[in-house]
Amino acid sequence: MFKLFKTIKNNSAQIVELKNEIAELKNDNAKLVETLVTYNAIGIPFVTDYDKRTRLLIEARNRGYFDEENNFSGIYTSPIKSGIYTSPIKFKDRAYFKHFYSNIASSYEYDEESDSLYIPGIGVKNNFSAGGTCIYKDGVWSKIKKSK
Repeated sequence: MFKLFKTIKNNSAQIVELKNEIAELKNDNAKLVETLVTYNAIGIPFVTDYDKRTRLLIEARNRGYFDEENNFSGIYTSPIKSGIYTSPIKFKDRAYFKHFYSNIASSYEYDEESDSLYIPGIGVKNNFSAGGTCIYKDGVWSKIKKSK
């Protein structure tokens, strides 16, 4: 009889430990699922570190830069050369672009030196260019206009 009570006591302790572990795993899983949904939605691979490029891409998505119905003025744009954007062409508000989706993560470039975020864009107004378009520089976002 004593052995039966000891077994029940040990099993009860294990059940409490397992319940706590399940609660922790559910919490961790919810955080992971939320993060994966965010990354999948903007088309970049999952990473555990929220670097500045990732934070800016999430902000760009929330602001509407990836929406098909939106055009945005490029702060400047330039061709991609070995993953680095060179020879910027300034556009200001004279030309507009649309986001041109790329499944290559490095097409969404962040330059730490100039604090600039580039996304692939294609010209839609007074502009026939395509390439990396700067949508963020030193805390300033390019303008968005809704297509009609």
